[in-house]
Order: sequence, then structure tokens, then C-alpha cells
Amino acid sequence: MSEELEMQQRRLKAKNALDDLSGMRGMGTELVTLIIPPDKAIHDVRQQLAQEIGQASNIKSKQTKKHVSDAIESAASAINNMRETPERGIAIFTGHVIVGNNKTRMTTVVLDDPPEPFRSFRYRCDSTFEITQLEDMLIDKTCYGIFVIDRGEAAYGLASGKSVHCQEEMQSNIMGKHR
Repeated sequence: MSEELEMQQRRLKAKNALDDLSGMRGMGTELVTLIIPPDKAIHDVRQQLAQEIGQASNIKSKQTKKHVSDAIESAASAINNMRETPERGIAIFTGHVIVGNNKTRMTTVVLDDPPEPFRSFRYRCDSTFEITQLEDMLIDKTCYGIFVIDRGEAAYGLASGKSVHCQEEMQSNIMGKHR
């Protein structure tokens, strides 16, 4: 029972983070999304972030350059004390979020205990956060059988979450009405 309760708490924490992140916007490409799956080595990510800080120095706009560098450094400091990737991975969403009339606020959201393991590595700078993997984790995974029957053909499949998988399609050899 306690394992189920833990899972519900992780899902609630992820849902609250998703609700917060979906409404956040940045100017230009100032928001950094860093998703590290459990099979990705943390030292490789540190090296990539160090390279990205160097690449950020090529940005022409001084404000954007500073904001992107701040966001990358914030992500790097969030994983700095980790020796290895957590068992389900970690997601870091950081950057300068618009709060009003051309005003921004530095925000960092770290999701280190997701309900399910992250599937793939993501590093992205954009005006919004990349939250599709987080959304997919919160979809109801209950599986349903679907039968579609027409006069000349039929199909059956499984529906789970947002996806439908067709198992088989069949044709009928019965003649239709004719005059």
C-alpha cells in the first residue's frame, strides 16, 4: 500500500510541476530544459553544459546571452553534486520567466523523483519548456479493447493513453444488397 501511496505522491508532484511549467514563457530562447534519463552518464551532461556555456558567448544580444548563461549555469549547479543519475532520471527546467512588463525572474524547477523513468535525453533552449515527456508520464495508462465493425470490414485493437494500436483488420466476403 505504501508503494502505491509513494507513486501517487510522485504523480501529484509531477502534475503540480507540469501545471507551473506549462504557463511559463521566456523572451527568445532563454528557458533551458534539461532531461536526463537513468541510462545517461551525469559527467557527459556536465561536459555538454560546459560546452553550451561556451556556445552561449556567441549570442549577439547581451541580455539574452546573460540569461542563457545564467540558466545553463543554474542547470549545471543543480547536477554538480550528483555522482550518478537517479534511478528514474532527473529533469531541470530553468531560465528567466516573464513576470510582467519586460520584467523577468530567474526560476528553477528540479524534478528528481518522477513517477516513471524518463525515456530520452533532452537539452533545449526555447521560449517555452519542453514538457512532453512529463505530460506522457501523467496520461492514464489503462488499456481498453476496441472493436470497429462495418458491413464490409471489421477491425480490433487496443487503446492505451493517447495511442491506439490496431491488432487486425478483416474483410467480409458476404455480398451486399443488390437489385
